[in-house]
Amino acid sequence: MSAAMTAQPAQSINIRHIALATFVPVAVMLIALYWRPIWRDEAWALFMSDPSIGLGGVTARSSTNVHPPFYFYMLHIWRLFADGILLSKSLNLALIIIGIFAALRIGKAHRMQTYLFLLFCAGSYWLIYFTSEIRPYALMFIIGTLSVLAMARILQSTKGVRIWPFAMAWAVLSAAACLTHYFSFIWTGAFGLLTGLAMLKQGRAKDFVIVGAASVAGIIPGLLFLANAYGQMGIPPGEELSIMGNLAYGFNQFQRGMVTKLFGSNLALAIIFFMSIAIMVRRRKPVDIAIGGAVILTVTALFIVHIVWQPVIKERSFIIIIPAMIFLMTRAVMIDTDGKWRGRVIRALPLVIAITPLLFVTEYFKDREQMSDVRALLSTQACRGADITAYYRPAPEGEGFNEYYTRLSLDGLGVTLIDSSGALRARASDCPIKALALQLPRGEKDEHSIARAALSVSGVPVSELEEISVGKGRNLLYRSRP
Repeated sequence: MSAAMTAQPAQSINIRHIALATFVPVAVMLIALYWRPIWRDEAWALFMSDPSIGLGGVTARSSTNVHPPFYFYMLHIWRLFADGILLSKSLNLALIIIGIFAALRIGKAHRMQTYLFLLFCAGSYWLIYFTSEIRPYALMFIIGTLSVLAMARILQSTKGVRIWPFAMAWAVLSAAACLTHYFSFIWTGAFGLLTGLAMLKQGRAKDFVIVGAASVAGIIPGLLFLANAYGQMGIPPGEELSIMGNLAYGFNQFQRGMVTKLFGSNLALAIIFFMSIAIMVRRRKPVDIAIGGAVILTVTALFIVHIVWQPVIKERSFIIIIPAMIFLMTRAVMIDTDGKWRGRVIRALPLVIAITPLLFVTEYFKDREQMSDVRALLSTQACRGADITAYYRPAPEGEGFNEYYTRLSLDGLGVTLIDSSGALRARASDCPIKALALQLPRGEKDEHSIARAALSVSGVPVSELEEISVGKGRNLLYRSRP
């Protein structure tokens, strides 16, 4: 290890204070996990991993989806032993605990760096937000964290040191990443390429071959699945925008994901990082060059795909590179150099880590679709046991999903839902709610008209009932007029 990394920085880092401050974002994460209601995309993950369909069924459903199946396999197996919404969310906690032990093992040669990196990751918006959701992105963050540590161990090693255990770890983690999110192909290729070139520059031809073979091995499983699934995959059409329109949309998502929610949730780290870029460039450490270059290559490739082929960029598209950026910020903090303002920011780190989650508290606890409001309207004694006609918007990406989500959301209310596409009609009851139209696209008037027509055909006197919009037009309820 270099002297710069073994020595305590001039601006003393109090790791105990940072660890204590990290209790705040961890507490926010746990409260959000318990408190925040699930929404459509989480219900989709539950639908994909339904314990009743077997692993073959999970594979079949994943083949028509834009996400590969690794996370859904894990969730499916987890739910065989721990089913239910809160228990399904708790899979993320199990993965975080496993990830911490693996990270400490991989990064034990650079302990201070590893400890700080993990503590800074714990305060990241992306880990807090997605740990409380039943979706693949917390797993992506954890895989990204371990991948960076494995490759950093290779990059920080010297000629003659055995790197194959870490190359094997990189290969396994890359395979898991590519089978969790397709954008991981780009990151694996970029990071593997630049690390291999760093090995060549140091005269380590054997290590170059090992890194290259590990990177290719990591990509192959995902490529095989993609080759089999591509023809069935339901890629949603993007908005009809011009090239400049697509570029503007992509930059907006980049700004939200990388600037607001990466730098904004690691504010002091971001300040130190930008203060230290010149120093990091002058030092020319292979680990900084390879990680920084891989980030730039990945972002560039994502924008090319977004503009040339399909407008695919969302703010979460960059989650595979978020741990890499936090790792660079960690290394910036550890630079041993004098500087009055730098020292002040480092001393403020614990306070900033403790306060920053409050900036995003509305995001962490957002009820995206207000299904809890639908439940409240149906939870009266008069509605218990009532038959209510329900319209589920057709979901071409998954037959039966919307009915699954509706019954999941309204479970325990004692309401019998009758699909509006059938010939059955609801019996008269004292429940003022006579019909529902659920999971509609937000604010789309045409879809609302289709829902009203379907309910009318099924015998619901829509024109005589009061329409209530819940969740910004995502759900419509029809209630008897006073």
